[in-house]
Amino acid sequence: MGSTLLAITIGDVAGIGPEVIVRALDSAEFPRGAVPLVIGSLPVLQRAAALVGSPLLFRRIEMAADGTGLRGRVSDVWSAGEIPVCDPCGPDVAEAPAGVISAAAGDAAYRCLIHAVELAQARAVDAIVTAPLNKESLHLAGHHYPG
Repeated sequence: MGSTLLAITIGDVAGIGPEVIVRALDSAEFPRGAVPLVIGSLPVLQRAAALVGSPLLFRRIEMAADGTGLRGRVSDVWSAGEIPVCDPCGPDVAEAPAGVISAAAGDAAYRCLIHAVELAQARAVDAIVTAPLNKESLHLAGHHYPG
């Protein structure tokens, strides 16, 4: 692929993370040498794109647990003009209300971050970018990390 593959975690699905990601990806300032892989809820990203009036299209990609073949699938989706998304969140998180602290949002943020770390450890991605997390939501979900 020759480009830097960025695993971009969605952060707290009830927070500003999804909108920040959409605006960054839709910006002319997004680095030309970077290829994004958003790790987060596909429905939440689609809702954020509609909210900010972005024309971005997102496509869910499946991958092996160790990231085997990931670069090729991401490259194919990116080359087609769409944003590749890996969604480890589960269906319930799409209904998490915006601006509300919840265990569901905290658990989804945790799962996205862990997935990104695993991909980085397997050298399937080159770097991780994280959107804002809500520590209270993480704690409600039983994930007690200082941040």
